[in-house]
Order: sequence, then structure tokens, then C-alpha cells
Amino acid sequence: TQVQEKLMALLAADYLVNPQVQVFLDTTSNPRKVFISGAVNRPGSYTISTERATTIMEAIAMAGGFGKEAAVNKTRIIRIENGVEKTVDVRVNDIIQKGDKAQDVAVRPDDIIFVPESFF
Repeated sequence: TQVQEKLMALLAADYLVNPQVQVFLDTTSNPRKVFISGAVNRPGSYTISTERATTIMEAIAMAGGFGKEAAVNKTRIIRIENGVEKTVDVRVNDIIQKGDKAQDVAVRPDDIIFVPESFF
């Protein structure tokens, strides 16, 4: 609405009497994606909802779940915050085995979720 009002004011000042303006945002041109790599069944980029938060477990499910060789407790999210790279470690076993939903953190657009392989 602010863009609409600004455009109407600018058009009314020099060009038109009672201008009418409608502004539509195209949200499909900039999809919100996360990138999932490592020991998951279908690594790749996945579109996340604009309507509600997507958790790390939901994102892993989009990638077909953990692979057999996954070191699930070493899962991490790599994200950029204020121009600085930040790593968030996620103890997935706390979510799965203990039912600790608080550990099921929300992912953000452009996050990289990395699931390393277990060596044993």
C-alpha cells in the first residue's frame, strides 16, 4: 500500500487528476529455497513455504529422509546472518528419540542443511 500511495501522489502532482494505481507483488520469481546436501536420499534445493515456518525435520523429509550412512546427530545448518556465516548444530536424535520439538529449528531461505556421513 505504501508503494501504491507514493505512486498515486507522484502521478497526481504532475500528470493526472485522481490517478488510480494497483501494485501486485510477484512472489513466484523469488522462491524461498533451502539447499540440502550430504547423506540424504535426494540432495538438492527445495522450496519452502512462505505461509509458515519449515523445520529442519520437514526439510530433511523433502529430501527423502536420511541416508543409511548419515551421521544424523552431526546435522548442521549453514546460514548467512548480517553478512557473517553462522553454523547451527542440530542434534537430530534429541528430536527423534526424545521427542524434543524445541530442537527442530526453523530453516530460513538460502540455508544450507548438511548431513555428514558416519564413518562407522
